[in-house]
Amino acid sequence: MVDTGRTTEGESNLNRSSYYNEHYFEAKQLYSLSAQINCIYNLKPTNILEVGKGNGFVSDFLRKAGYSVTTFDINPSLNPDIIGDVTELDKYFSNDEFSLVTCSEVLEHIPFKNFQKVLADLSNISKEHVFL
Repeated sequence: MVDTGRTTEGESNLNRSSYYNEHYFEAKQLYSLSAQINCIYNLKPTNILEVGKGNGFVSDFLRKAGYSVTTFDINPSLNPDIIGDVTELDKYFSNDEFSLVTCSEVLEHIPFKNFQKVLADLSNISKEHVFL
């Protein structure tokens, strides 16, 4: 696993501006975000949980397109619907609560020892699809 230098505590305290820096305006980043939206659209979910809201690009677009989206993030400055730690998803959500759970740019920030549990929780929360 690559050490990103960011801890759970560090993630929860990142300033909003960290999600709107030059990196997020690069073409490859915008292509990645639009590809996520396209893939999710093609899966035709009825309700979506976005774990790791980030700058909100994906969830905002999907909401405007009429999808029911719940956002979950550890960082309160991002104004997620639910503030929490990805390693404790089972404390916040029931099995099969969402037709699709998306989790992008998150897993690389968690300790490896929590990886299998987080993947299992993501799978349990979704009744149809997990998009990583």
